[in-house]
Amino acid sequence: MKKHLIWILPVLIAGAILIICGLAAVSLAIGDMQRETLVSTNEGTYSMDSPTIFQSLAAGKTDVFIRQMTTPSATSVNLPPVRWTEANYLLVASAFSQMVWHESFDSWKLERLHFGLDCKDESLGPQWSSLDVYKAIQSPEGGARIERTLFISPDENQVSWNGAEYYPDVEGKSFFNPSEIKIHAEEVLHIAETQGGEKERQSVDNVCQIDLSIVAGLSDNNWIVRYTGYHGDYLFQIEVNQQTGEYQIVYPKP
Repeated sequence: MKKHLIWILPVLIAGAILIICGLAAVSLAIGDMQRETLVSTNEGTYSMDSPTIFQSLAAGKTDVFIRQMTTPSATSVNLPPVRWTEANYLLVASAFSQMVWHESFDSWKLERLHFGLDCKDESLGPQWSSLDVYKAIQSPEGGARIERTLFISPDENQVSWNGAEYYPDVEGKSFFNPSEIKIHAEEVLHIAETQGGEKERQSVDNVCQIDLSIVAGLSDNNWIVRYTGYHGDYLFQIEVNQQTGEYQIVYPKP
């Protein structure tokens, strides 16, 4: 009986090793199958007339975005700061999607909404915006995903975008609905200012930048507001609940 055990034991060990190796090979094969591949990229730059764009859209005009074959220098346009709200930027994004991409903006899932401004323009509100959107599509090979980032710069009379297609769509991205936001960017900026932002930007003579963003899946989809010096140093950070306006100062710690 002991002799049988002596030769059976190596067989069992060898079998176990083969099973483990087989499972590892299957795992690697599945990993290769699930790895996303960049299929294609695209981009475009368009001019707009910031002072009149909302009147043009209200009048039903469809030629408000003009394709530019070369990207102009930002210094070639010197417009005064704008008084645009979150709703204004979203309206431009929606019109651009409809007129340039020929798709309803509602057909995209919004992953990130960002607004920015120089500290000296605090009283005017956001001076530029960017939005990250995506959607699942069916390609000839199967399920794929298109991602796009839209940049809206009224001080440059410009809207630009870049995008990419990935296959297969396995990343599992998060999104949020901008129509469900109750506390909007201009209100969030006011909260940030009264809770310490104003003091911090004045301490550096307004030589700083303010960024407000919602990123799906990050910080419970709260607004994240950062005041940053032009050398990259943090001055102030606060998170504001987009539904209630409740806030938490992140930096500096109270």
